[in-house]
Amino acid sequence: MMNYQEEIQRFLEDENLDFEEWISEYPITEAPALISEYKSYMQKIALENDDFDALRDLQELDDLAERIQDFTIDTLAAKEEKRIESELIQQKINRWIEMISKNGSEEIIVSDEFLDDIRQVIAYLKKQGIYDEAVFKPLQHLL
Repeated sequence: MMNYQEEIQRFLEDENLDFEEWISEYPITEAPALISEYKSYMQKIALENDDFDALRDLQELDDLAERIQDFTIDTLAAKEEKRIESELIQQKINRWIEMISKNGSEEIIVSDEFLDDIRQVIAYLKKQGIYDEAVFKPLQHLL
């Protein structure tokens, strides 16, 4: 974890650096904690100076930190979902390869499960924009 006090001090000393630019320098996962620490630091200064307007303005930082945190959670969840989907597709493909290599030149029995797997892989490839119709043309009559 970074030393937020040093980072806050650096920001306050740099007159050319605006808040959004400063926050964007750090990993998005650190931003909510950094904003919270900044808010606490600035609240202390505002209280020492009886600056109640500044205290009121600092409350907006809670909303910003929450939005960044929600965005981060949503982004990480979407990445995890894509990773899981990709792993499942890879497992299906690996089962095909195993089945084909076991059967060699023998005829392969096409089960409903196998057809479902093919449909899922095709849908995934289309969604990724990497579907090659020529590759699956020999199977079109099954789908």
